[in-house]
Amino acid sequence: MIVLVTGASDRAIGQLRAIAPRGVDIVNEPVAEADWMIVSTADQRVEAVRARGLAAFRVMECPEIAAELDPSAADALRTALVKMAAIGGPRPFLSSIGLAMVSPFVRRTAKRTRPDPAASPSDDPERLAQSGVPQPMPAGARLDDLIAASERHRAKRALSQIVRSPGRS
Repeated sequence: MIVLVTGASDRAIGQLRAIAPRGVDIVNEPVAEADWMIVSTADQRVEAVRARGLAAFRVMECPEIAAELDPSAADALRTALVKMAAIGGPRPFLSSIGLAMVSPFVRRTAKRTRPDPAASPSDDPERLAQSGVPQPMPAGARLDDLIAASERHRAKRALSQIVRSPGRS
């Protein structure tokens, strides 16, 4: 996991590297793709969130890194680095564990709902509508005809409602 540090003194960078837990790389090169960032000012934090696309909780503001770290600041940063390592880098939306848990259910459902091509009523529009098989989206002239028919139907329905209520003006 990579933690990018900006606005820190060289001495503070060295101290951060010394206190970082195993698996956490402290870098200060701006070209690095960072999982987390530690910055020294609020402006740097805003810029890091905006420019790097990191979530706001992945950018930590710590003004103490601008100079040499005192023991209490070093201890606090060590705790923060351990928590960062425990959380880890950004994960994809679907975890491998989640996929492993869900895939048998999806496969089972797909097997049950797979239509039989021989029994498909694709030639008869009424049987197709009754079967529950989704119909393909109409396009082109057919779509224009369906829209015109729908508008005619709406106009007839509105006209019949107007005719039924003669008392209204």
